Amino acid sequence: MSAFNDQRRAIDRVAKTSDKLGIATEHLMQMQYAASLSGVETRKLNMALQRMTRRVAEAATGTGEARDALALLRLDARKLAELSPDKQFLTFASAMQKVESQGQRVRIAFKLFDSEGVDVVNMLQRGTAGLTAMYREADQLGLTLSRVDAAQVEMANDSLRRVGAVGEG
Repeated sequence: MSAFNDQRRAIDRVAKTSDKLGIATEHLMQMQYAASLSGVETRKLNMALQRMTRRVAEAATGTGEARDALALLRLDARKLAELSPDKQFLTFASAMQKVESQGQRVRIAFKLFDSEGVDVVNMLQRGTAGLTAMYREADQLGLTLSRVDAAQVEMANDSLRRVGAVGEG
């Protein structure tokens, strides 16, 4: 029963995080799987994506920490801001393939993702092809859920919370 409870809570967190960041639930789950294979904790990936999303939006207005990093990667901040965060991440993975120095990759990742940037460097180094392969693997292993399926888990969790609240009252 404990494993079931842990899983339903994890799905609930993924659904809420995907809504908050503007990433499809299945795409966030794919990214989290790729992160785990790269040695990145889920919490750190989620925070990196949150910071990346904010920093790309700032760069699109001509401000913020990521502006210079995007220039180094030869990426247009306004065009990037039009993409969903999962597509932005794949764009960064592709662009980072052209950065020769590990020190430069770490510096750029820090500007894009803040302190979590060092953790996601290993993911980015796999490039778009490597990440896409891991995403497909997550799907094949049945590790992803649609937003509709995740919403059903959220509703079940809410119902269980209500029952618990009645018991406490």
